Amino acid sequence: LSFSAPPAASAYLPPPGAYRVQAAAFGDRLRAERALDLLAGSGEAVIEPVETGAGTLYRVMLNVSGDEGRAWAIRDQVASVGFADARVIHPY
Repeated sequence: LSFSAPPAASAYLPPPGAYRVQAAAFGDRLRAERALDLLAGSGEAVIEPVETGAGTLYRVMLNVSGDEGRAWAIRDQVASVGFADARVIHPY
């Protein structure tokens, strides 16, 4: 498993056609880093900072694959460890 936090939102681009799971989003980077620790068994996770009108939001994202069924299974796994609002992000 690989965990990393890119320095800027534009520095990380998901693979084309890949489904992703957003486990959570935080206004505090430290909380996002703690979430990475909790998700250690769920797959490759990254923190994606996103600038909003209210400041930076740190999204905890898991890269899955091009398999939608696997994406939903990972979402369920993420929800089972405490991230009930986790959602599947479809490729764009």
